[in-house]
Amino acid sequence: MKLHELINPDFRLEMKVKISSQDIDLQETNVNEENKDKTLQAVKIKDLPLENVFAFSLDNEKARNYFLNKFQPNITKYCDFILFLYEENTAKIVFCELKSEGGSGYEIQWLNTTLFVEYLQRLLEVHFNIQQEIEKLYVLFKYISPNDKQGRNFFAPKSVRGKTNEFYIEKKKGGVAFGNTEYLSCYFRKPFNNYIHWHEILQY
Repeated sequence: MKLHELINPDFRLEMKVKISSQDIDLQETNVNEENKDKTLQAVKIKDLPLENVFAFSLDNEKARNYFLNKFQPNITKYCDFILFLYEENTAKIVFCELKSEGGSGYEIQWLNTTLFVEYLQRLLEVHFNIQQEIEKLYVLFKYISPNDKQGRNFFAPKSVRGKTNEFYIEKKKGGVAFGNTEYLSCYFRKPFNNYIHWHEILQY
């Protein structure tokens, strides 16, 4: 029994399997038509390990916890996607959030999703007598307009990759509510057709 097996399989995302690795498409489902040109709609994570990788989407109305009062601020917000990668006895949990230009609130979403994973840990321990060690990684994918002053600073004199898929990546530290936890910010200049390699995330 593994941690991800406690989640409803209906929320599992399909992988695109290649010869020695696999890719996953993270797609934002709640896109406002009026702001779609400023919304990060999709990011592909390429070259994930071929085995022991599972992904789920929690930002789904069907995944809501109906025992919680939705009118209480913040408690029903979750991050867009969660990845489970198993390496020997450790589960690396990757909390992924896609944000539009100026988007915020991701630290609360990460915090709630972390609490959910810790709940799964406890279920695994109590009902199956399994203690699962986890390693947490928080990743923010965000759209930055090429005309934005901050964007110009990020992408000058050149981005991490060529012009066909420019992105900028940096390590940041969250606020007090998030326990000053470190996370990765990956900035893209296009709303879609973006990608990043798994090893590019790990190197930070």
